[in-house]
This record gives sequence, C-alpha cells and structure tokens, in this order.
Amino acid sequence: MAIRKLLASMGIGNAKVDTVLNHDELYPGTQVEGEVRIQGGDVAQDIDRISFDLVTVAQDESRDGEPHDHALIARIAISEAMTVDAGAFVAIPFSFTLPIDTPINSIDGHDLPIPIELHTSLDIAAAIDPRDRDPIRVSPNALQERILKAMDELGFRLFKSDLEFGHIPGQRLPFYQEIEFYPPPSLSRYMSELELTFVCRDGSMDVVLEMDKKTRGLARLAYSSVDEIRGFTIDYNDDWEQEDWESVIELHLR
Repeated sequence: MAIRKLLASMGIGNAKVDTVLNHDELYPGTQVEGEVRIQGGDVAQDIDRISFDLVTVAQDESRDGEPHDHALIARIAISEAMTVDAGAFVAIPFSFTLPIDTPINSIDGHDLPIPIELHTSLDIAAAIDPRDRDPIRVSPNALQERILKAMDELGFRLFKSDLEFGHIPGQRLPFYQEIEFYPPPSLSRYMSELELTFVCRDGSMDVVLEMDKKTRGLARLAYSSVDEIRGFTIDYNDDWEQEDWESVIELHLR
C-alpha cells in the first residue's frame, strides 16, 4: 500500500479527471453546465478542491507580439474537500455563469483563431494534481450578435480577430479583443479598416470603434493614416432590441 501511495503521489496510478459540458456552444453571461467525472486510482486520495481555470492566448506588444499561452479569464471553484476511494467513480454536476467579458471565438459558425480552454484541476496534497483541458467555443450573446449583424448590414467585412494585452476603461481583464473589419466601398476612401471592441460588464456594454482613417498629407500628394476612436454604451435594461443599430453605428462613424 505504501508503494502505491508513493506512485500515486508521482502521478502513477493517480485519480483521473474528465470534464464533460452539456452544450458545445457557449455565450458570455449565460450558464455553463456539465459534470466533472473522477475515476479513482490505485489508492484512496483526498482532494482538497476541484477548480476550473478559463484561459486563452493574448498577444503582448511589449514582447514583440509574442503570445501569452495562459491568459486567465476566470478561476472558478467547483467543489470543496472530498475523498475518492480506490477504483471509485464519482460524477460531480456543476453550473456557473460564463463571465460576461469572455472573448468570443466563433461568429456565424466560423471559428476565430482565439483558443479558449477550460482547465480542470484536482488539488491533491503531496501529489501531482490530475488535470483535464477542454477547448470551448464561445459565440456572441444576443446583444453582441445584434451589433455584429449591423456591421454586416452596413457592408463591413470581418477579416481578423485577436486578443491584445492592454487597458481599455471599464475593462476588467488585462487584455481586450479586437474584431477587425474592412470597410464597405462607400467608406474605403476615408478608412482602411475598423476595429471593434466589446467592453462588457454587468448591466451595460461599451462598443468601441477604432478607425484607421486616411488623411491627405504632403500637400495632398500622399495618404497617411491616423487612428480615431469613437464609441457608445448600451444598457441592458434599455429596449435595445428595437434600436436601429445600423443608424447608430453610421452616426458614430461620421
């Protein structure tokens, strides 16, 4: 038995963990449900707690754009201390709210190059913690979807999205998402591209629009570019579903 405990502490014959989600597609601000399945190892083990890390990858311009492969979105405690007997199977149901400011990595069924993973960890004293990693797909919630639909109706074409470390007023996380669009022909004389950022929090959402605008320089002989930032705030309590968001966005781009 002592040898088995020693091996288990080294990860050999240790308990195994597998997290299963009830839904393949998730939305910021909505419930995530599923269960954590634990298969006991060769010996009984005391688990101090079960927790999730919701992580992604963000670019760090201070490091020449190198990605951080463990940019933390949230840490969620699922269960308190428990004992898993040797060979026992335990299924622990869970439910938590996906943070409202979770980045999105899928739009209209098309995956964006923004990996988001749910990391499950069993905290076992004096042993290598069993872990599980599950990629998740996060699509826009209803309000974000409406704004993106308005962009599409106005003729903007999405071509890129990434996460960058940096601060935007009102943003909880140390990084933010840029969703980049090419402008429609009617606006291509004035801007080369437009970057959209959702700053989400409980009760409201900011829509930040950063335009890469074209300006005449050198006695009108050449174009140069300057960034211009516009934006507006939407309160969830307002009747936002009835708003003409195409007109609102057009107004802020003038």
